[in-house]
Amino acid sequence: MKDDVDAAFVIVFAMCVLASSLPFFTEWPAFSALLSSFLFLPLFILYVAAVAATLIAHYYVVHSTPGLLADTGVFDGEASCDHCSAPTRLRSHHCKHCGCVARFDHHCFWVNNCVGEANHRLFLAFLVAGSVFFLALFIIINVILAHPVSQGPKYVERHIIIITEFLFVAVIGIFYSGLTIFHIYLAFTGQTTFEVLKGDTLAYIGPDGGRPFDRGPTANLRHFLTMHRGWPGEYIPGATRRAPGQWTVLFTNQYYSCWD
Repeated sequence: MKDDVDAAFVIVFAMCVLASSLPFFTEWPAFSALLSSFLFLPLFILYVAAVAATLIAHYYVVHSTPGLLADTGVFDGEASCDHCSAPTRLRSHHCKHCGCVARFDHHCFWVNNCVGEANHRLFLAFLVAGSVFFLALFIIINVILAHPVSQGPKYVERHIIIITEFLFVAVIGIFYSGLTIFHIYLAFTGQTTFEVLKGDTLAYIGPDGGRPFDRGPTANLRHFLTMHRGWPGEYIPGATRRAPGQWTVLFTNQYYSCWD
């Protein structure tokens, strides 16, 4: 049932992106007048490009592998998951829908897939494209509503469709942009969503927090953008930002977070 719900969200998201242009036709007089504007046309082209980039990135994230450890075989000296018997690694986590994921970040219902070591970069590209889409659409709606052709009596009644879209875009766009900024922050600090939210329950981070895999913004970003090429990667605590704990036994089985 859960997978069916997630699959429905995937379809709904794609339909909402495509349907975002429908209110333009209800505002055709103002929209057609703006298309001849030297300043509006590049904005509209940016919107169209952002729609295409968002849908393409969404498709690839949906069909990507997050880095399933069951696909990699058995590693010498590593533990096996109690739930799926896949070999586990530091920072891996078992998702009840996808299996054991290397450098697990979270399971995203909008893409019906986990985000992990092999597709986190692609997921961030999806977020960035979507943020540009929401921003361009937000500006376009405001320009249309402010156009002289749109003014007149019964303003709200005549523009109820695009005003409704404006409110929807404002709310969802703020959330979406915030999520994008958060994942950019994760990329620059060497963290995952799971570690930020559940760090006090993970032995390799500890109740006092910390960023044991943080090696500086530049190195973190470089690793984030390239880690998909050779997953599952080796994760060794940094020399300057270690979280409290007994690092000499870091790679013993007690540190593997593989549970529901």
